[in-house]
Amino acid sequence: MTDLDDLTSVYSSKVHAVRAQITKFGEAYWDSMPNYRASAVKEMIDALVPRVTAGQLRIADLTRAYLARCAHELGWKLVVPPLDKTDILGARGVDPRKVYRRPAVDVYKALSDGKPVEQAVSEGRLRLTQLIGGDAQLAKVRASRQVMRAYPDAGSYYRRVLTGRENCGLCVVASTQRYYKEDLLPIHPGCDCDVQPLPPGAAGQQVIDEDRLEQVHKIAAERLGEADRGGRTPDYRKLIRVEAHGEYGATLTWAEPKTPKQGGTADKA
Repeated sequence: MTDLDDLTSVYSSKVHAVRAQITKFGEAYWDSMPNYRASAVKEMIDALVPRVTAGQLRIADLTRAYLARCAHELGWKLVVPPLDKTDILGARGVDPRKVYRRPAVDVYKALSDGKPVEQAVSEGRLRLTQLIGGDAQLAKVRASRQVMRAYPDAGSYYRRVLTGRENCGLCVVASTQRYYKEDLLPIHPGCDCDVQPLPPGAAGQQVIDEDRLEQVHKIAAERLGEADRGGRTPDYRKLIRVEAHGEYGATLTWAEPKTPKQGGTADKA
């Protein structure tokens, strides 16, 4: 696993550099806009969308090369297919020009709600950052799916690798588990997790990261009121669930904790 971890580390840093460069450009452009009227927003979209799409394709190329190298390190012979660029750039199913108008819409909405201009602009800026990050992650996920479909049966499983930059509790819980490649990497807002194929010897059990389980125990105790050091109960996969998002596809979210009934009867509305 050491060689795979080294590969993943190098890959992760390169992908992050692409994502950070686009984000820096977008935030700087947003901050420099004289106003947020339609003409100014159109100019921003004209400048930003080509950079976002170029970044998505660069991330997809890096992902393809990375997963091909992982397969080589694991001794799997495969022909890596060319990337389906339409699948990557069309992941949202929405015209990117419409997508990147949303930060301005957030500004208009905030102003109509009576919020100060500074707050409205800040909310739009945050939305812009989230959109760029989401498109970068979608490119990673779509490219990973394309390449891993070509993996042999021995390469049917993967793990979610934490980068340490954006990882929340959802990521920590998910990173302790083994996943099947056909269900590759549900994401969430801000997600930047990486994919790493699991060697057959490491894919034999559901829990694959015992060292991180201690963190999961704490999360389980907070959310479910119980934690088992043997890892048997509660079922940590029940801490999170996957929902369908109209643009992001499979999306991670917390499962609602069960609240015990009081007195054995449910409250009536």
